[in-house]
Amino acid sequence: MSDIPPEVIDEILSRLPVKSLLRFKISLPRVPPKGEGKYMFFDQICGGFGYDSLHDDYKVVRIVQCVFSNGNLLSETMIYSLKMGVWKDGEDCPYWLVKEDFGTYAAGALYWLGFKESHGELILVSLDLGSERFEQVLYPENLGKPCRLNLAALGDCLCLLAASGHVVTRMDVKNHVDVWVMKAYGVEQSWVKLFTVEQLEGRQHFSYMRPIAYSMTGGEVLLEMDNRKFLWYNLEKKSLKHAKIGGGLNSFESFVNFGTLVPLYGRGNEKDSKKGA
Repeated sequence: MSDIPPEVIDEILSRLPVKSLLRFKISLPRVPPKGEGKYMFFDQICGGFGYDSLHDDYKVVRIVQCVFSNGNLLSETMIYSLKMGVWKDGEDCPYWLVKEDFGTYAAGALYWLGFKESHGELILVSLDLGSERFEQVLYPENLGKPCRLNLAALGDCLCLLAASGHVVTRMDVKNHVDVWVMKAYGVEQSWVKLFTVEQLEGRQHFSYMRPIAYSMTGGEVLLEMDNRKFLWYNLEKKSLKHAKIGGGLNSFESFVNFGTLVPLYGRGNEKDSKKGA
C-alpha cells in the first residue's frame, strides 16, 4: 500500500461512511508503475476516488506522468476496482494535469485542471468512471478571463471557482470569486453561475474560498474560507453571515460524507464475497 499516495488514502477514508469503516478493511495491492526503471524520475502522481454507478463499483485511480526535456508526455493510468479487487490498465491521459491534492469527484466522474500542451491554456479534464475515458470539458461560455481557477463539488455537481482581480500572491485575490456549477455532465450549456462572493475588507479578507454544502432548505451555501472559518451565503439575499463552530480551532480541513446503501467491496473480489455470504 506504500505506492498509493497518502492523499489518496486519506481521501478514500474521509469519504467512507463510518459504518463502512467499522465493517471493512480496505487493502490495495502494491502495483509499481510500469515505467519504473525506464526513466529517472516521476514528475507527479495524481489520484482520485469515486463511485461508478454504471457498474455499481467504487474505483481508485492512479495517474503517473512525466515530461521529458523534448516536451513529450509519458502518462500511465491504473484503475483499481473495489468490487473486483484488481488493478487494471486505464486509458493513458493525453493531458498534463495540474498537480493537486486529489481529483474532484462529482456525478460519476473525476475532474482535474490541466494543459493540452506544456505552455498552453489551462483546461478542464474529466475521467468518466463508467467509460473510463478522459475528455476535455468546456468552460462556461461567459467565464471571462479569471486570474485563478479551482475545482470543488457542491451537492452532486461539479463546481468551478473563478477568481478575478489583482493577484498579490499566488493565493491572494483582491476582487471577487464567481461560483459556477455544471448541472449536466460535460454539457457546456448546463453551466450556471450560482453566486459571486466579493472580497471582504479588513480582518475578514480571504485568500481562498470554497463551497462545502447546501443548507437543509437549499437556500444557503456553506463556505469554507482559508481553512479557518465557515460562512453561510444566502442565495436569495446575496449576503454572508458567520457560521459558528465549537472547539476553538485555529485551522481545519473540512470534508463532506454521504451515507450510502451501496455495498463497499473491501474483502477480495465480488465472487469471493458472494461465496462468503
